[in-house]
Amino acid sequence: MSAVNQVVEYGVTDAALNELRERYNSVPDAATKEGMKTIKAALKELVPLRTGVEKKRKVLVADAVAWQKKVNSEAKRITGRILEIETPLQEAKKEVDNAEKIKEQKRVDDIQQRIECYKNIPLAMLQASSAELKACIDDLKADQVTGFAEFEIDALKARNDAVAHLEGIHDLRIVQEKQSQEQHRQPEPEEFAPFADPDPVTEDDMEPFFVEESEYQQAADRQEAIKALVQLHSIDDSLAHAVVKSIEAGQVPGVYTVFNYEGEC
Repeated sequence: MSAVNQVVEYGVTDAALNELRERYNSVPDAATKEGMKTIKAALKELVPLRTGVEKKRKVLVADAVAWQKKVNSEAKRITGRILEIETPLQEAKKEVDNAEKIKEQKRVDDIQQRIECYKNIPLAMLQASSAELKACIDDLKADQVTGFAEFEIDALKARNDAVAHLEGIHDLRIVQEKQSQEQHRQPEPEEFAPFADPDPVTEDDMEPFFVEESEYQQAADRQEAIKALVQLHSIDDSLAHAVVKSIEAGQVPGVYTVFNYEGEC
């Protein structure tokens, strides 16, 4: 007998159940008179026994159900009293937590906006002169890129990419400005030749102009080299510009950026 049976008595013993199992172990053929008679007799004995157990169960648990209701009701009452105290505290905490979340999101948004500013500089400087571009490049290189917290690597990349793009634009602008100066340069009319300056210009006087011409040629060579790298090696402008800068700085021995104007560098 189980521990439950020792505590709860239904008036039905295990011995009686075993005896019923032996008597009705096989199901008679209900299609025969004798079989139907046996089935009805068995049901007449089993059904009242089963329903009697159910009635007894309800009586036995009635007190337990009533006690459960009392337990639940008291728990609900106590919980309500606790929530009266707890809820205002939870709401105060939630308000501060939300404010901190908003503050943190604003901090992240501000940093992302500063990074976007780096990315937008090349587009904003597309129409700038070479002098303005040079000043902007110098300012960016002097920027210490601080105050970006966990986004410092992203900020450094955005700043460096902006510098690389601006340097490419700067080199192109020097070439464009030189071409524009040459187009607007007017030849001296022959009739003014007799009135030429009696003090002829010497080679030393022209030396600064030769230096300027060399700088323009260098910028043109650089731009053509970048273009060739992009076309022949399928790399983007910023990487091509970085490669050319490394070559000019002597970091790639035996390689130069003098362009032969036949599509190779």
